[in-house]
Amino acid sequence: MPIPIDLLEAEALSLPEAARSRLIDRLIASLEKDPEWETAWAEEADRREERITRGESGAWSHSDQRHCSSQPAPALLGAPFLD
Repeated sequence: MPIPIDLLEAEALSLPEAARSRLIDRLIASLEKDPEWETAWAEEADRREERITRGESGAWSHSDQRHCSSQPAPALLGAPFLD
């Protein structure tokens, strides 16, 4: 019989931080991945790396971007940049 989700959640939240971290890594890894999404991001990463190698672009820190733009820093995968 499966464990009720509320009980499972309570048990997981009672684990030490390192164990919760391991558990979340395993849960995320177990999710089905979208091969088209992974391929698209791999291709984009390659394009960005090529532009940096050719000197057409560079890596900017969040602080650099913040000082050079009046717009807020863009979110990365839905999460805001942190200092």
